[in-house]
Amino acid sequence: MPQKDCTLDNGSKNKIVEQLIDLAPLSNNMLKGEELVKFVKRRVELIKLEISAFFFKEFLNYLSCATLHLKHHLNPQSIYGNQRC
Repeated sequence: MPQKDCTLDNGSKNKIVEQLIDLAPLSNNMLKGEELVKFVKRRVELIKLEISAFFFKEFLNYLSCATLHLKHHLNPQSIYGNQRC
């Protein structure tokens, strides 16, 4: 079964590009008003996506380990007992 790709989608990649473009004016105190507000909002959205992706990966790891432990519990002589989580 193919594993779900946890990388950012195209919409998120566009937000990252926008953030990178805005870094130069931001570092020179040239990003003001509505443009500064948009920058901060995009950054918050990207942080939320990063956190969601992290917890999704951790959840998948937890499920994988739980599955291995259950298989080993059901069949202690199986090869699953040698794998570690």
